[in-house]
Amino acid sequence: MEMSKYILQILRASLTTVFSWGFHSPRATQEGLMFKVRGFIHQGWVHVKYNEGPDLFDVDLLLP
Repeated sequence: MEMSKYILQILRASLTTVFSWGFHSPRATQEGLMFKVRGFIHQGWVHVKYNEGPDLFDVDLLLP
């Protein structure tokens, strides 16, 4: 749950960008954070999870 809070904190640093995606319904997962978007290119779920090996975040776009 700590990772989901950390990811949300990063997203809150640029609220204008996040709101332009139509960000809503954030949910904590074991690997990170999941939320819905209603953007121009993608509409559905986004799953952000931390990849410890390369010290990066993986972003998966999921259909509704």
